[in-house]
Amino acid sequence: MKYTKFVALLLEDDDHETGFITAAHHLRDEGILEEEMHNELAENLQWIEENLPKRPDFPQDQDDLSSPMSWLKESSINHLQKMRNIQRILEENDILVEIFEVDTPGKIIYEDDWQVVALPFVK
Repeated sequence: MKYTKFVALLLEDDDHETGFITAAHHLRDEGILEEEMHNELAENLQWIEENLPKRPDFPQDQDDLSSPMSWLKESSINHLQKMRNIQRILEENDILVEIFEVDTPGKIIYEDDWQVVALPFVK
């Protein structure tokens, strides 16, 4: 099975990177998008929020590379499509998005039908 993670590179005021969905919310709420693009982004975000269970909160490590990370399962076809729609809108507005696909996301500490949360393996 493949697992996919979307990462947005949007620096906030304190120079910390933010998550993909957080970056999408930021763009949606800025009021800079034309109405059609704003509505498309809002619809995709709403769909994700209604159809992707909220993962449990896990303690975050000081080192982001050791913190639990969410990954979509390859069987999450609709979720992945909505995330790609969001990706396109972010990139059209100069927010860089990276997509990672792996066979093994790390030590899985949470799983539902659509996603896993895993602690990365440390080399």
